[in-house]
Amino acid sequence: MILTVWTVIGLLVAATLVAGGVLLLWGRRNDPDDPHRLSEPARLVIGLSLVLVGYHAASYSLPQGWLALRVPPDRLWLLGAGVVVAIGLTLLSDRLDAKAMESEGNGSDEA
Repeated sequence: MILTVWTVIGLLVAATLVAGGVLLLWGRRNDPDDPHRLSEPARLVIGLSLVLVGYHAASYSLPQGWLALRVPPDRLWLLGAGVVVAIGLTLLSDRLDAKAMESEGNGSDEA
C-alpha cells in the first residue's frame, strides 16, 4: 500500500474524531451545577456520532476492502443527515428540559 498525503490526513482526522467521541463517552463529567453542561444522553449521542463519522472517515481513507463496512458514496448524505438530526434533536431536548426545570424552579419560589 502506498500512503498518500490524503490517506494520512484522512486517518489523522478519523483518529481525532474517534478520540473525541471516546472522550465524550468515558471522559470526566462536568460539574452537575453547571447550566451549560451536556446531559448523559447528549454525551452518548454526540460521542457515538463522532466515533461513527471517524470510522467512516478511516474507511474512505484506506483502500477499499480494508474495513468491512462502508456506506456507499451515493448514500453518504444519509449518514451525514442522520448524524446532524440526531445531534440536533438531542441538543434541542436538553434545552427544552433545562427550560422546563427553570420554569419549575421559578414557580416554586413564588409560592
